Amino acid sequence: NEIFSAVNASLAEYDLPMQMSDEAVLVELFALLDVPRDVLSYRLEQLVLNAIRAHRNERAISAATSLDDQIAKLRALLHNDSASVDAVGVPRLSIEETWNLEACNETMHAVLGEAFNWMEVSAQSTDEEVWERLLSLLNMTDTEQEDTIKFDDQRTLLRVVFADVRVRRANEWRAQQVFDELIVTVKAEDPSLAAEEAKKAATQDRYNANKIVWLQKLIGFAEERGIADDAASTSETVDNSSSSENLAHDVSKELMFDFSEVEDWEVDWSSVNVSTWRSELRNLQDAASARANSTALSPQALRDGEKHEHYARLLKLPRLIDETLSTWIDPADDLSDKQIFHELMRMMGLSETVEPRLMRTMIEAVKQHRLRREREEAERPDWSENGPEALSERAALGHSFPTLKPCNGYVNRGGDGNDFAVFIATLLHAIGAHVRVSTGCSGNATLPPPVPKGPPWEVAAHEAAFAANAWRGTRTTVCQLFAEVRLGKHPTKVVSWIRAWLPGSKWIGKAYHYRLDKQGYVWLNLDWIDSHRVQRPGAPYKYFDQVIIYHPTTLTWEVEGDEFDSAGQPRLKYSTVHSLRVGLR
Repeated sequence: NEIFSAVNASLAEYDLPMQMSDEAVLVELFALLDVPRDVLSYRLEQLVLNAIRAHRNERAISAATSLDDQIAKLRALLHNDSASVDAVGVPRLSIEETWNLEACNETMHAVLGEAFNWMEVSAQSTDEEVWERLLSLLNMTDTEQEDTIKFDDQRTLLRVVFADVRVRRANEWRAQQVFDELIVTVKAEDPSLAAEEAKKAATQDRYNANKIVWLQKLIGFAEERGIADDAASTSETVDNSSSSENLAHDVSKELMFDFSEVEDWEVDWSSVNVSTWRSELRNLQDAASARANSTALSPQALRDGEKHEHYARLLKLPRLIDETLSTWIDPADDLSDKQIFHELMRMMGLSETVEPRLMRTMIEAVKQHRLRREREEAERPDWSENGPEALSERAALGHSFPTLKPCNGYVNRGGDGNDFAVFIATLLHAIGAHVRVSTGCSGNATLPPPVPKGPPWEVAAHEAAFAANAWRGTRTTVCQLFAEVRLGKHPTKVVSWIRAWLPGSKWIGKAYHYRLDKQGYVWLNLDWIDSHRVQRPGAPYKYFDQVIIYHPTTLTWEVEGDEFDSAGQPRLKYSTVHSLRVGLR
C-alpha cells in the first residue's frame, strides 16, 4: 500500500501515453527519482511495476470518460445539435461556439484536437487508420458523415478539420523528434555530459546483468517445478541459431545454486509465461554479446569510430538547431545569438556551461539560423512601402491640446499609440536622450463607426452591414501624438545603430523614416504602429494638416509652417522627411 501510494503520487502529475509500456514508465520514474536501477531487487521492482499497472488502470477509466465527453461534443457539433447536454444537464455547446460556420470551424479544431489527445493518436498511424477509428467512435459511416456540416465547396467540416489537425500534430511530432535528437547530440559531444551519460549506460549494463541472473533463476525454478512454456509463445521464440531446448539446457547448466530466494519473490506461478522470460533473456544476452564485441575492437579502431561519430554529430548539429529554433523560438523576442543559445540550453534542461568549442559551434549555428531568417524577412514586402498607416487605426484625440494623464499612470496598463508617445518620450528623456513629442492633426480624416459591444453575431452583423453598404464614414478632425529621438547629424550612422542595438530579422530590409531640423540633426520617428503586433522605429510619417512639435528639454515648441519657434529662434519652415533603407549584412 505504501509503494502504491508513493507511485500514485509521483505519477499523478505526468502524462502516461498508452503506447508507453509499463517498463518504460518504470525507467522514467527511476530517472525522476534519481534512483539507480542496479541497486533494486527483483521483488521490489515487481512491486513498483504492479503499482504502475494499478495506477494506469485507474487513469484509463477517467481517460475513457473524457474521450466519451469529447466524442459526444463532436457528434453534437457535426449535427449542429445545440440541445445536446452532458450527464449533469449542462449544454455541450454554447451559442458562441456554433452560431456560424467560422465558429463551428474553430470549435471543431479545439474539440478534435482534444479528442486526438485522449485517443492517443500516434504520428506513425496512417490517416486511413485514424479516420476509421474516429468514425467508429462517432458511430458513423463514411456516407453518414457526408450529411454533416459542409463548406461552400461541399467538403465536410469534419474532413477539412481532420486533415488540418493531422498535419499540425505531425509537425509537432517532427519538431519533438528533432528536439530530442538535439539533446542526445549535445550530450554526446560535451565531455562532462558524455561522462554522465556513460555513467548511466554503465548503470544500465549492471542492471541488465542483474536481470539476466533474475531471469535465469526464474526459468531454472520453473523447470524444477515442472512449469511448462506457453505453447503459442514457444513457437514464436525459437532462436535462429539454437532452439528453446538448448537455451533451457544452458540455463540449467549455468545455475548450480540454490533457488530458495526465488520463493521470496512472491511470483504468481499460476499465471507466469516462461516463454516470455526465455525471449527476454535471449535478447538481453544478445545485447550483452554485441556490446562485448564492440569493446573488443583495437584501440585504433575505437578511436577511428569515435572520430567518425564526432564529425557526424558536428555535421548535423546546425540542421538540428535550425529546425528547433524555427519551431520553438519567436523571432519577435529580440534575443541576441548568445541569449538564444542560453535559452536553447535552458529548454533542453542542460547546463549553460558546455565545452567551449561546442558552445562556439552552437552559437554559430544560431547565427546562421538568424541570417537565414533575415534573408527570408528581407525578401518579403514591407507594409510601409505602401505608405503610412491610416489615421483611422487609432482613436482620435479630437483636438491638438489634449488632457493627458501622468506618465506613471501608463506603467503596467494598456494604452494606444498616443499613450505610447508620451510614455516612450518620458522614458528616453529620463535617461538623457534628446526627444520631442509632436501633435499632428488632420481635418479631413474619416473614422469608421464604433464596433458594438455585444455577442459575436451582433458584431458580425455590424461588419456585414458596413461591407454591404460601402459606408465611407463622416469626415472629422483627428489628432494623434508621436515621439521622435535625436540620433546625431549623420543619417548613415542610423544603419550602424540599428545593427548594434536592434537585433533580429524584422529590422533588416526596412526603410527607416526621419526628419532633419535646421541644425541638421536626425530625428527618428518612434510612432506606434497600431495595425501590427510587431513594432519597429522609423515608421512612415502620417499625413497631417498641422503639426506642433514640443521639446521637453528646452520647454519650447514649434509649428510646422512657421519660420520661428516659441523662443524666437529661426527654424526650418517645413521639416524635410527622409528615409534610409537597411539591407542585409
